[in-house]
Amino acid sequence: MKNLGYILLIILCFCFSNCTEKKKDCQLLILEAGFKNPPNQAKARTWWHWISGNVSKSGITKDLEAMKAVGIQEAQLFNVHLGFPQGPVKYLSEEWLDLFKFSAEEAKRLGLVSLKLSMIQTRLL
Repeated sequence: MKNLGYILLIILCFCFSNCTEKKKDCQLLILEAGFKNPPNQAKARTWWHWISGNVSKSGITKDLEAMKAVGIQEAQLFNVHLGFPQGPVKYLSEEWLDLFKFSAEEAKRLGLVSLKLSMIQTRLL
C-alpha cells in the first residue's frame, strides 16, 4: 500500500512538472513571436528633422516609407537650422502647415502609430 502511495506521488509530480514545462514552452513561443513581429507599441521611435525649410512632399513620403521599412513606428518632428542654405518653405507658413498635414496623412496611410511635432525651432550658432 505504501508503494502505491509513492507511485501515485511520483505520477502526480511528473504530471505537474510536465504541465509547467508546457506552460514555459508556450510562454517562450509567445516571447519569440513577439521578437519576430513586435507589437506597434514596442517598435522603435525616432526624431525627424526638417532642416532649414528644405522639405517636400516627395521627400516626406520617401522618409516615412523608409522609416516604416526598417520598423520605426513613430517620429517626432523638429524644424531645425543647422547652417544649411535656407530652403523654400518657411517655418509655420501655410505651405509648411500643409506639408505637416500631408506628413500626418502619409503616416496614417503607412500605419505608423503617431507623428509628433516639437514646437521648438532650433538653430545651431
